[in-house]
Formats: sequence, structure tokens, C-alpha cells
Amino acid sequence: MIRYIPDDSDAATDHFLSPVFAPEHVLKDFPPLSIFSGAIDPLLDDSVQMIHNVTKAGRSDARLRTYENLPHGFLGMVPILEEAKQASKDISRRIAEYLATEFVDYKA
Repeated sequence: MIRYIPDDSDAATDHFLSPVFAPEHVLKDFPPLSIFSGAIDPLLDDSVQMIHNVTKAGRSDARLRTYENLPHGFLGMVPILEEAKQASKDISRRIAEYLATEFVDYKA
């Protein structure tokens, strides 16, 4: 990852590398935010913190959905885990809401 970080950037605090570090004036201008995470994802704490930061910045449209038995990368497990399949449908519905279109549940 170090190859992608500019020499003058601090990876521990640069909000261009991780939006969880973004200042409030930047978070106020974020698009609507939905985060979908597995409860056993090692990055769940970052997701919770991001939602907290956006809400603290005055946004009321930030949403976090956590799936009890799913790990990081659960979308790659859609073919084998029913909960991952449901999460995929939930994410598709949210995208359809953002795009103001109708969700179509294609049976696989």
C-alpha cells in the first residue's frame, strides 16, 4: 500500500486515504452515505466511527447496516452464504433508492 501514499502524506490521518479522518466541513458535503458491514469484519469499528463522524457533522442520512455472521469481503460469499445474498439484495435496493429507480430481484 505504501506505493499509493504520497511522500508528504500521513497515512494515519490523511482523509484522502481514509474518509474517517475527514474534517466536518468535508463530511457535510458528502453524498448520502450507507455502509454495509459484517459484524465480524475487522474494519467494523471504522465503519461505526465514520457514521458517527458524519452524523456529528450534521448529516441525518448516514446509515450503517451490520450483518451478524458476516466477515469482511462478504459480497464474495454470495454464492455460498444466504446472509451474504440477503446483504447483496439490501445493498442493491439502497443503490436503487439513491438512483431513484426500481429494484429488480433477479433470481440467480
